[in-house]
Amino acid sequence: NPRPPTTGRSSSVQSNTATLPTSLVLSVDPTNQATLYTTTGVRVKEFNMLHETPVTHVATTISHDEHMLLTHADDGALRVFSVRVRLARLSREEKTARRASLEEKVSQYLGVTPNISVTFDKQLKLPRREDDDT
Repeated sequence: NPRPPTTGRSSSVQSNTATLPTSLVLSVDPTNQATLYTTTGVRVKEFNMLHETPVTHVATTISHDEHMLLTHADDGALRVFSVRVRLARLSREEKTARRASLEEKVSQYLGVTPNISVTFDKQLKLPRREDDDT
């Protein structure tokens, strides 16, 4: 069925739905505890980098739905983490309660906090160079 033509002053549709962050900010403290923030400063995820010595370097790469995080520590250990950013889903109980509610329903995607997961993928160990005196 074709849509009927719109009547009124404006035919543009404005979306009030929350969007997923396109950028994240990473902070790593001296104990290798990492925190991910949105660019507006909202803390969205905390995790441990799993290194035995302090992290000295961090690199990132982005694909369409997954960020890769590469960390390097003082002892030569490289770790690769996958960072996935998705919309948070309601649990089965929350969905059932929502259906049974007689209150006015508001979209579950308005103001939703993103579901961010960080998964350790692999570790590599780089040998120390002979001219490295640290």
